[in-house]
Amino acid sequence: MAAMRGRMRKEIAMLESDPPFGVSAWPKDDKIDQLEAQILGPDGSPYDKGVFQLEIEIPERYPFEPPKVRFLTPIYHPNIDDGGRICLDTLKMQPKGSWLPSVNITLQYKGMNNQVCIAEFSQEFVVPVEML
Repeated sequence: MAAMRGRMRKEIAMLESDPPFGVSAWPKDDKIDQLEAQILGPDGSPYDKGVFQLEIEIPERYPFEPPKVRFLTPIYHPNIDDGGRICLDTLKMQPKGSWLPSVNITLQYKGMNNQVCIAEFSQEFVVPVEML
């Protein structure tokens, strides 16, 4: 728990001093293991001008386990389910995913922002057309 808290303090300071474009994040109720975030829909995408709220739960074993991220703002996207869960390989443990302890929250936000822009139809949340 102490390792997670120390790392999160550094990552939150990094987010505050040099946030990724279109992303803001802050601790929820001053809890370092719960964050709230806001990302802007990428320019030129179907989500352009959209503002999306997210919640992030940091597990005790972070960075050896990925954070749990969920969209609070409803969004229609093939890689985000109706509960707001994001199908992003970098948020899953190996071997199914590609989570690495060296990845920080800032890089995750960049990945989520890119995910909103790109529909990856090979991911598990996509419903096959024949089932519609």
